[in-house]
Amino acid sequence: MNDYPVSYKIKKIINETHNIKTIYLNASLNVKPGQFLMVWLPGVDEKPFVPTITGKETAITIKKRGFFTKKLFALKKGDLLGLRGPYGHGFEFEKVKNACIVAAGIGIAAVVRLAEELALKKAKIDFVYGCKSKKEILFQKRLKKNFKNAYCNR
Repeated sequence: MNDYPVSYKIKKIINETHNIKTIYLNASLNVKPGQFLMVWLPGVDEKPFVPTITGKETAITIKKRGFFTKKLFALKKGDLLGLRGPYGHGFEFEKVKNACIVAAGIGIAAVVRLAEELALKKAKIDFVYGCKSKKEILFQKRLKKNFKNAYCNR
């Protein structure tokens, strides 16, 4: 665990919707589903985010809401972003055989990795996801790839 921010270079940025982006970093971090990272933007602030991808690369998915996320939205490939953590204990899911995961909007960022880990362990998963409009459905390819019982409603 890093108690001080470590700077990582932005590898790529994916525009998920008009106000949601996924920022990929050159960071190989072991973050369990349910844990979070503190994201630090020098001279601006530091806020907690749940990584939506970990392993060989780390990604956070952000929705433009306030001052901090507007500054994150202005970042470009090659810029630096600080991370510290992971923090929290993560979800206990080793013995789970069946699960119903419910999320709405950007809240999917907190549970998508949990759902994928459960799928790898061959658990039966119903994934229910809602959002304001079709344009705001996140991670459609990931959901279709991993879950035959993924219900997306707008």
